[in-house]
Amino acid sequence: MDLVLEALRQYCKNIIQDSSVKKFLQNTLLVSFSSDFLSITKNFQQDIPLLWYFGTYEWYEINKHSIKKDTKVIVCNWVLLDYFIYDTALLGGGALPKLRNDKRNIYGIGHSMAEAFYYAPLREKKEYLDVRVYNAFCAFSHYIAINKDSKRAFKSMFDAVGLEVCVVEGGYPRFDNRFQKRQAFKCNKEQFLFIPRLSKPHELLEIISYLLDNGKKVLLRRHGAYENYIKWQGLDDPYKVLEAFKQDPNFSFDETPSITNEILDKSIVVTDNSSVAYSAPLVSLTPCILYSIPKNEFDLRIRNYGISFANPLLHRVALDDEEFFRVSLDLETELSVNSEKITKEIQDYVLDNFYNLGCSAEMIAKTLLESFKKQQLV
Repeated sequence: MDLVLEALRQYCKNIIQDSSVKKFLQNTLLVSFSSDFLSITKNFQQDIPLLWYFGTYEWYEINKHSIKKDTKVIVCNWVLLDYFIYDTALLGGGALPKLRNDKRNIYGIGHSMAEAFYYAPLREKKEYLDVRVYNAFCAFSHYIAINKDSKRAFKSMFDAVGLEVCVVEGGYPRFDNRFQKRQAFKCNKEQFLFIPRLSKPHELLEIISYLLDNGKKVLLRRHGAYENYIKWQGLDDPYKVLEAFKQDPNFSFDETPSITNEILDKSIVVTDNSSVAYSAPLVSLTPCILYSIPKNEFDLRIRNYGISFANPLLHRVALDDEEFFRVSLDLETELSVNSEKITKEIQDYVLDNFYNLGCSAEMIAKTLLESFKKQQLV
């Protein structure tokens, strides 16, 4: 395997040393494609030549209509991408392998608000965890924080593992749009919306049964990762164990293409380490329930680097079925009695905590443009 990897590294080095390839890569901003980055780059795409990155040709085919026809494009596997970053890049977070030691400006921004807290509840030896964190972020020169809490979390991790990554106060374009479009808060919730990521469907049987037996309406949304496993790996559908609940008129699967503000507004969300754990309460201004049996991948009792995944303002934690029964009832009561107070507290938290709320795409673009000018790329 080492021989194969070394041959691959040498092949990539030879490619970028080719004069025509180097000319193609030089004086461009390499940007990994996403809707968030489209909203950022539209603020300066007239000033900087863009080089759009796609991890697969299939992803390019799906989204090529979203970029200008004359824009440069590169398609390669994520693990090889660092070889083709010549000067500057704006990338989605996600353990970019560092393959070159050249000094470049590589900005990262996570795909979700939960990313800064991902490593906090991992049950792992510190020396191994430090290596994971280091490898996940060492290729970045800058990392964009969404809010004050995420900035503190990133700085705590980076300092602990010896990373000199500059944390930038940026914001989150996707959240700007969702927060501004949210509907009026509804104190009387109509349903419990399950959006599990780590929790296996069979682990939810008891608590769903409890809710249905008590006359509650339950909506369950399958996680996209399971859908992909079923489609591409030919695995059995793990959600089959929940199909027995279809006989109950109060149970249904949520088949909508995306989670809308309208669905969140009338739901108490039950999730675990999904990114929804942060986006749902911040958009709906309603605490969600983190139902998570302690596991190596996610143990809410653990606070690595002095960080907690759970935020007491946004989350109500249940580590087992009995605790869920109590927490779900308590939250319903809490919302019926103190709904206005809870709404205002979360809204104030958003307004005070988030960077550049409502204009984060423009401000991130301004930060990047200033950085590029210093490098005389514009």
